[in-house]
Amino acid sequence: MQASIFGTSMETDVFNVSNGFVSNILYMLTMAVAVAFVPLYIQHKTRSREDGRKFGTRTITTLFLVAIAISLFLIVFSPVVVKVIAPSYSGEAYQLTIKYFRVLCLGICFSLAAHLFTNLLNAEKVYGYSAFGSIINSIVLIALMMFFSRTLGVWSLVISVPISFVLQWLMLYYKGKRYAAISFRYGIRDESLKILLIQAIPILISQATVEINQVVDRALLTSIGVGALTAVSYSAVLYQFASTLVSTPLSTVMFTELSEAGAKKDNAAIKRILKNCYRVLLIVCIPIVAVIFFCSGDIVRIVYGHGRFTAEAVQQCAVGLQMYGLCLFPVCIKTVLSRAYYGLNDTRRPMVIGMLEVALNIGLSVALVKPLGIIGVVGATGIASVVFIIVMLIDFNKKYMKVLSSSSLNACWKILVSGVIAVVVLALANRVFLVNSLVDFIVKTLLTFAVFLVLLLALKEKTTKSILGKVLRRVRRS
Repeated sequence: MQASIFGTSMETDVFNVSNGFVSNILYMLTMAVAVAFVPLYIQHKTRSREDGRKFGTRTITTLFLVAIAISLFLIVFSPVVVKVIAPSYSGEAYQLTIKYFRVLCLGICFSLAAHLFTNLLNAEKVYGYSAFGSIINSIVLIALMMFFSRTLGVWSLVISVPISFVLQWLMLYYKGKRYAAISFRYGIRDESLKILLIQAIPILISQATVEINQVVDRALLTSIGVGALTAVSYSAVLYQFASTLVSTPLSTVMFTELSEAGAKKDNAAIKRILKNCYRVLLIVCIPIVAVIFFCSGDIVRIVYGHGRFTAEAVQQCAVGLQMYGLCLFPVCIKTVLSRAYYGLNDTRRPMVIGMLEVALNIGLSVALVKPLGIIGVVGATGIASVVFIIVMLIDFNKKYMKVLSSSSLNACWKILVSGVIAVVVLALANRVFLVNSLVDFIVKTLLTFAVFLVLLLALKEKTTKSILGKVLRRVRRS
């Protein structure tokens, strides 16, 4: 709807620059705090429910105040910030970016609080309710665009962001207040809070380097031409839909289990969890990556190819999505493996590896943007993610436990063979265009997944058989 109503323009580029930076700040803060918060909260609540409530309340209250201070700082110094994140902007574009940025900053404290309550509920294994909170963002966004886009234009998009964060926070607060609340009842001084902040600093630094990478990528994309940044932002949304769908449920549940196993120093349980995650991710990602790569044009035309979204924007978006698709498996593995480090209370090593990955990414982006354009900028992300997930896997094997071994790789041969055959079938089918993009996409997707699944079952791949068996048993019970 956003693409159809607003298309790609200077205003949408400005919105994506501003919202992208604010989103990265939020992700940086929430990742750093949440990862350190969950293990400590579990330790406190293991002692007693009241101890957990006190720690949770002090942490959430203190960080809510910190987030307000960060918001005010960014609002006051927004002219300087905009010069950094959009160095090519001047005149109207520069002034509009400042205005958008200031409004978007109003939602930072509520978004951070919402994410803290999400992780609080996850630590209590209340997964479904916290997951529902993210739906509010989309509902508010769609509603405000539908009713106010003609009168307010892109401003309807801008104001929807902080409003959605407030509503999301209210809903999660209502559900989570039994475990912790925003209150000065227990004060804000807590020794465990100092430990949390110390553990969060490496993650914060790591995420800050990611933000630097994003700033560089956006600056390079604005140099390609008007609309390129918006088109690539839309392709990133589609990619993030796939990566979030795959990695978030798995890593969220896994992180709670790993934190508990880490607290008990149960290395056998940690190894078992990680091996299962690797195999499940491999099974899920292979057909999705294949469909994204070969059917990117169909996907973009179905989702965005209407209204004010031009044919050129469709082409740019499809290229960006194709390159992003190659990042899916390494990024999902990185999400899982990073949380394994965090569950073992090691936040430093992922930070160092992440900083090296960002340095490679930036170097490749700058080198490839002129000869390859969008492919160079987004492709650099894929190359860097593949290189450094290999580095991270080797490091974890050496530092902690040998999860990835020749025997575990040999156990995956059935998955890899099935995947290669499914990809070849899709590549051949992709030469034929059917009735329209929707039919084309549905038929080729179903064909790919069907071939892959049939081959896995024919080869008696044990993880697939186990998952299907559990699904069938649950269906029968229901």
